[in-house]
Amino acid sequence: MFDPIVDKRTLLSVVTGAGDNDGAAALSISARNGALVQEHENTAAEVSGRKVWSLRLPVLFGALAVAALAVLSLIYQPAVEVTVNGETLGLVSSAAEFDAAVDRVEQRVSGLLGTEYTYPYEISYHRTIVQRDQVDAAVSFEDDLMDQVGAVTQGYVLTVDGVTVGAAEDRETLENLLLEAKAAYEDENTVSVEYTQDVALTYRYVASDMILEPEAIADNLAGTLSLLVTKNVVYETEQPYAVEYVEDPSLPLGETEIRTPGVNGVERITAQIRYQDGEVVESSILSTDMAVETVNEVIAVGSISGVSVGSFQWPLQGTISSPYGYRDIFGSTSFHSGIDISASYGTEFRAADGGVVTFCDYQGTYGNLIIVDHGDGLVTYYAHCSDVLVCVGDKVHQGQVIGMVGTTGRATGPHLHFEIRVNGEPIDPIPSLP
Repeated sequence: MFDPIVDKRTLLSVVTGAGDNDGAAALSISARNGALVQEHENTAAEVSGRKVWSLRLPVLFGALAVAALAVLSLIYQPAVEVTVNGETLGLVSSAAEFDAAVDRVEQRVSGLLGTEYTYPYEISYHRTIVQRDQVDAAVSFEDDLMDQVGAVTQGYVLTVDGVTVGAAEDRETLENLLLEAKAAYEDENTVSVEYTQDVALTYRYVASDMILEPEAIADNLAGTLSLLVTKNVVYETEQPYAVEYVEDPSLPLGETEIRTPGVNGVERITAQIRYQDGEVVESSILSTDMAVETVNEVIAVGSISGVSVGSFQWPLQGTISSPYGYRDIFGSTSFHSGIDISASYGTEFRAADGGVVTFCDYQGTYGNLIIVDHGDGLVTYYAHCSDVLVCVGDKVHQGQVIGMVGTTGRATGPHLHFEIRVNGEPIDPIPSLP
């Protein structure tokens, strides 16, 4: 065994040259000492290796423990078991997390009820360690807590522009009410019925008293829902006929004759009309056609003016009360230059032939007198008029109404005094009349 003390001394003596040995002896000693040194190094290395392992084992065991804890922390975690009224609800990460969930439930219920609400049930917590996949988020238990609140329930809520109209337990009830609201405006002319508001159906928690009977929801809906109804409507309008006048030289001036009777047309109109809550808000014409064609009335108007036809007609139908010639009247005998035709006061009389009015005024015993010049020296007189309907210069046609029977001048009663004169001399009218 190499002794470091002894070897140290030996090495010192060799180095210093002390002792009785010569150089050869010194070399022998040196060789021996080399072997001893090698043995010493081997021994030291063995001892050092044992020391290293003795130092590394605690570190290794610590690392293994940490790794094991890390693996376990991935699988397990501390948790809190929640119990509500003695019944286990589930596992959450912490009591604080579940308390926050309870606070949110209380706020939701308070909002639904319109009054402050406190969750009334006893909640207890028990700490434990469980596998991570057994722990749920506290928020997932909020619906369970809501279900335990008797004052609220889940249902389908109908809102119009954000205003709650009512709620029902099933969606179909509300959908049918909306369809019925539209159906009230639908008929064979309806194109569409649209909401003009935001109508929504949502499934959520509501106050229990918001669940209503269908009839109550329908009443609320009728006072809230606004509908835009589009219809295609067909209606008919009468188109009055126009009157066309055409001159006819075969008719006396002013005389008219209907040649084509007028017929009012019927126009069929197809229109698209939009109603907002029963009021018309927009309309447009889609098409038009004539169900009955319009026929304009054609009236012929005589164009003969002031022209004699060469013969006379009776100016008035009536009894001749005094003929042409001499007669005894007013206590004496006098010459009667025409004939008197009796008629009721105001009866219309006509021009015996076409011509031009040359006199239209009051003249002595004639009273109101009209004189018409027919040309070729022929003139006619119309006396005792109650009213005169023409003026001097007017061109009249045969048969045109020119005045009314009266008693002006010297007359024993209402009648028309009628004369025919040729070149200023009166002649008997009777032979000239038909």
